[in-house]
Amino acid sequence: MTTTFTLLDAWGYSLAHYLLAVLWQSTILFAAAGILLWALRRRHAAVRHAICVTAALLAPFLPLLSTLAARAGTPQAPVAVLPAYQQPAGNLFSLPAPAPLLAPRTGQTRPTDPTGQTGPTPPVLDFSSLRPRDYPWAILLLAYLAGLLLFLGLFAAGHVRIHAWTRRSTPMNSPGILHAFHDAAKTLRLTRPPHVRNAPALHAPISVGLIRRIVLFPESVAAHMTDAELRAVAIHETAHLKRRDPLILSLIALVRALLFFHPLVWLAARQITTLAEQAADDAVLDATGQPLEYAKLLTRLAEGLPRRTPSPEFAAGIVLSQNVFLRRVEAILSHQRAQLRRLTRWA
Repeated sequence: MTTTFTLLDAWGYSLAHYLLAVLWQSTILFAAAGILLWALRRRHAAVRHAICVTAALLAPFLPLLSTLAARAGTPQAPVAVLPAYQQPAGNLFSLPAPAPLLAPRTGQTRPTDPTGQTGPTPPVLDFSSLRPRDYPWAILLLAYLAGLLLFLGLFAAGHVRIHAWTRRSTPMNSPGILHAFHDAAKTLRLTRPPHVRNAPALHAPISVGLIRRIVLFPESVAAHMTDAELRAVAIHETAHLKRRDPLILSLIALVRALLFFHPLVWLAARQITTLAEQAADDAVLDATGQPLEYAKLLTRLAEGLPRRTPSPEFAAGIVLSQNVFLRRVEAILSHQRAQLRRLTRWA
């Protein structure tokens, strides 16, 4: 067991070296991305979304990129983030005092094993010598694995919930809704429209599917929409699927689980979600040119949501909760809307 704890301690030291390298390198990366986002704050939300996604997906691989750059001969300045590793001095095993060579005066004999033969006494496992300070990196490794398993469990639970909603849904039969999504696919230049399914358990439509494009649309919500509003919702959800937002949100959630200790990763994940919704809103405004009517639609949909509703983190939707749409409405009605411009391909 000593060998096991020593091995875990060595692995924990390597993990700590990697995590600290990710911490300071990604902090620089996120700071640079934040400056770039501020400089492009008047640009299209899709541009800022791409910057955030790139920074978040690169963060776990920065130490690997540094290693590859060093092997390629790139000049580097060494940064010592940890002291040199020292093997733990703790020992879980202790040997009892050797038996006397001569029998005691009381006439007792040396202990024998069950076969009646004398022999060397095996080592005794002594847990009293197991001190946490002797294996600090092993404790760090176990703590990190516990946090990682927790967030991976939440990740799996979210996908199970979305799978359950999809399984309980039924094919959409409403001609108006299907026509709206066919029109949205043509507007956004998609070869095939998404698969639309009726999901009565939901309070608002959401886009799901890591590979297959699926929209879960509660038909009861569409009953209170005009054709123009239904087209706006269809363009919003189709824009999410065209941009592969459900897949991107899942990848970002995995990065956040891997780097759950990094506050800037959480901030980036939240910003990515917000910008994904704003980019889909921009697609609606580009297609309809009616920001006021679209803002009224968002407000009405948000008012129809319960105060506490499970937020499908790995799905993209027009309104997921009452707390996330306010900034979007402000952006839609902002007087700077007319100044938003897309970057050219070279830019």
